[in-house]
Amino acid sequence: MVANTPERQDRASGTRKREGAALAGGAALTALSRAFAQFCQIVIFIYAARILGPEDFGLFALISAIAIVALKVAEAGWSEYIMAWSSGPDESQKVLGIACLCGVAMALVGIAAAAIGLPFFSHGDIPLLIAGFSIWILLATPSAAWNGIMIWQGRIMAFGLTGMAGEAVGLVVTLVMLSAGYGFLSLVGGRLAQQTVFVIIVIFVTHLLPRFGGLRQGLPGLLSFSKNILASRIILVISNYASVFIVGFFLGPASVGIFRAAERVVGASVELIGEPVKILAWKTFRSVRDVGTEEAYQNFANVFFPLAWVIALPVFFWISLFSEAIMVGLLGPEWQSAAPVISIISMAAFLWIVGYATEPLLSLTGHASFLPRLFLFFAVVGIALVLAAGPFGVIAVAVAKVVAALVYFFVNLEVYRRKLGFKWSPVFRNMLPALIPLAVVFGLLGYVDQTDILTELNVLLRALIISLPAVALYLLLLAAFYRRTLIAFWRMMR
Repeated sequence: MVANTPERQDRASGTRKREGAALAGGAALTALSRAFAQFCQIVIFIYAARILGPEDFGLFALISAIAIVALKVAEAGWSEYIMAWSSGPDESQKVLGIACLCGVAMALVGIAAAAIGLPFFSHGDIPLLIAGFSIWILLATPSAAWNGIMIWQGRIMAFGLTGMAGEAVGLVVTLVMLSAGYGFLSLVGGRLAQQTVFVIIVIFVTHLLPRFGGLRQGLPGLLSFSKNILASRIILVISNYASVFIVGFFLGPASVGIFRAAERVVGASVELIGEPVKILAWKTFRSVRDVGTEEAYQNFANVFFPLAWVIALPVFFWISLFSEAIMVGLLGPEWQSAAPVISIISMAAFLWIVGYATEPLLSLTGHASFLPRLFLFFAVVGIALVLAAGPFGVIAVAVAKVVAALVYFFVNLEVYRRKLGFKWSPVFRNMLPALIPLAVVFGLLGYVDQTDILTELNVLLRALIISLPAVALYLLLLAAFYRRTLIAFWRMMR
């Protein structure tokens, strides 16, 4: 037995500090990567929406939604299986090989659909759009598995940088093609360029290629894990895009364009906040699981969720307050009708944030089999509410999404309580101090917005300028109210 000397303890403590610093740096870079990705997508969205108009933009949104559902089927939870793997790289390469085969299979289905439907499409570019999305799925499916490999290897910083490189190339290609007059084909062309660059870079980063030999070995365990993730993921993505299909069925492509534009603006902020929350949940709760005590989960929840909420809440308050300035300033007067939809959906967006921790928490604690039933319930409730609201217009659909988000929020809290033993009273007590900075800052911001200050500027630019002092004040008040909580969170990360 090796003695646990002070020198050994110091080395272990130093290692933990370095790992904590690396994790914090990786999380920061992941957030920066998501911010950059959202910046690229917002630039593309603004430029494309101005050129295409609501109808063509809505038509692209419908086909894109179908492609994303197909991609989730092809991904099948391979990335999550890799992130949960605790052994050597051989299994990861086999999973990567399976992901490649799934991508090829789904791409062939898409190309066949484009060929069969060729005589029936009213728009001549639709078959090319479907074929382009099919090739995108072929590349994106193994890319998701490579993402899991980078996180499994602890290369969180490489994960962020690789994504940023792909987004930059996709942005340039999309804008060049839009300027050249390729219409909505430019959007799928940019996605293809992005995924191609990502695959090339990630091969050099991970030094792992797909392996196609011996795939049957360990396949039962892989399928057992992935079927739960796959089922829950498909249910969730169908639920997310059900409103697009329902609005398209009842109200037509132009209304889809208006509704999807509103969702895109809010969704950018949801992804910017939610994806780092999800990554941190996978990494940190896995470490908490290894501690082996219920108190460790509760102590981390007491800090994790309040910090996520105090970051998310002011973002969606701001979007709701300045929704008209956002749409008119970004896209022009013809998109002004999307402003009320943004204000309503942003209320639902805050409630979605808690759900980003559901999949990691239940998967890491042996409750992955419960995920399909949970997400099926959410899907049924959400689709039923949106379907009932569909004939009454996009505003009614947005309200239905808020009601669905309330159900989503409270059911998730109850699941955490029953499955993990979380007590929510200390979590909400930690959240309460943030209400004072929120009330002060948004009260002042609402007052300034009603004045004549800087009214000669573009409405969005004015909203951003008058909000800068509010952001600084909010952060200052948060630091004052949450000094002890921030110190506790930093110690947990270490």
